Amino acid sequence: ISLLGGLNPRPFVLVAHFFMVALYGIGRLLKPFPTPRGVVIGWQLLMGACAIILPIIWAEGIVAVFAPYLSRKPQVPLAAKKHQQDQDQAEEQTESGVHKKTN
Repeated sequence: ISLLGGLNPRPFVLVAHFFMVALYGIGRLLKPFPTPRGVVIGWQLLMGACAIILPIIWAEGIVAVFAPYLSRKPQVPLAAKKHQQDQDQAEEQTESGVHKKTN
């Protein structure tokens, strides 16, 4: 469910699921017995799946997808950091019951 909702932050799970679905499709093509046509269509299915997912892997970064603990954390721009600090201060003031009046 988390994969479908976009709640899973690990890209490897998406890649693994994507290839599992592609391999399931290939398996269905080759059952109950493999035919030359089924093998060719299975190969085309695998190449189509690679054409879709490999550019995404390269855009994310190979290390970030397969070993995220080794990759660098993305840098947060200064403006976003300041905005987050302002939000944190507003939350602290709201929790403490102090409301800052703005014009």
